[in-house]
Amino acid sequence: MKILHISSAISWRGGERQLTYLLEGLLDKNISAQLVCPEHSVLSEYCKKNKLPYKTLPRASGFSLKWAIRVARLIKEEKFDIIHAHDSKSHTVCVLSNILCGMKVPVIIHRKVLFPVGKNLFSRYKYRHPCVKGFICVSVAVENVVKAVAPRKNFFVINDCIDIHKYDHFESTFYIESHFPKTASHYKIGYIAALTKEKDHITFIKAAGEIHASHPDTSFFIIGDGPLKNELTEMVGKMKLQDSVIFTGFIHPVDPVIKELDLLLFTSVSEGYPSAILECFLARIPVLASNAGGIKEIVEEGVTGFSCEMKDTDCFVKKANRILGKEVDTLKIVEAAYQKVVSNNNISVTADKVITVYKKYLK
Repeated sequence: MKILHISSAISWRGGERQLTYLLEGLLDKNISAQLVCPEHSVLSEYCKKNKLPYKTLPRASGFSLKWAIRVARLIKEEKFDIIHAHDSKSHTVCVLSNILCGMKVPVIIHRKVLFPVGKNLFSRYKYRHPCVKGFICVSVAVENVVKAVAPRKNFFVINDCIDIHKYDHFESTFYIESHFPKTASHYKIGYIAALTKEKDHITFIKAAGEIHASHPDTSFFIIGDGPLKNELTEMVGKMKLQDSVIFTGFIHPVDPVIKELDLLLFTSVSEGYPSAILECFLARIPVLASNAGGIKEIVEEGVTGFSCEMKDTDCFVKKANRILGKEVDTLKIVEAAYQKVVSNNNISVTADKVITVYKKYLK
């Protein structure tokens, strides 16, 4: 079994972390897997550093005819059995390879995001194209989005995974304390996400202002980067929260920071299956999150975490204050969350589920 994975991603977000976890899991099970990704991307650097099999191509444009031709040539030369596409552009590449070059290898699309499928004709055409044999969706919420466009395809819900042993011998680097020493004795609430509209940092900042009014010894960390940084920084300044709401920028790896948090406050309004929540479950950090998309499939109120309706600032404040005031048994909840992620989201289990999908399409 030879699998070619394709990703057009340049930066590093949860989806890219998941792709590398899957590659490592497949290789551990002696599955021949190789990645094609853009040159000078974070993925290519990761593969090089960690000795994962990969090839690079020049950065792709929207339709990327050159990628389609080169991928078709690579498939023919190396006789891959399955193509596993990990984002929208790589999905397009596979369809174009079939149309332009007669590429006949079965294609599996890995859909991780909750965004609606584009309404233009080509977007819908590529989801229904005969070369696409099935969709791996990270949650039921994502599956429902794709089914609305391609109801006759095969669907497999396979949740994201995590290295369940990553904290077994973890030694703190005191990242937050060393970079932001004034927060050393403070309760630390974090949000790990790209600074984009769907992550709704506005609700996080509004909640931070109210929580801080009741608990002035609390600091809030916005961990990530993105196009809304200037707008959000301006909002924090207008609310006079610049001393308590801290923009850390992009941090990789983020593990040391997670272990220093006392609470993850996750206010997103659109989520497929957020890996940041899995990371906090594994690190035994309490999670208070919105019920957006696939989050409700992870965070069970009072069992594995705490949940609020999207944009419900009052709810986030009320529940955060209860956690800060030790009015709830977070120890019991974080242990249940830890056990859930260890049993359901480990790399080996996920790799086995994906292999089962591959076997359905082997000739």
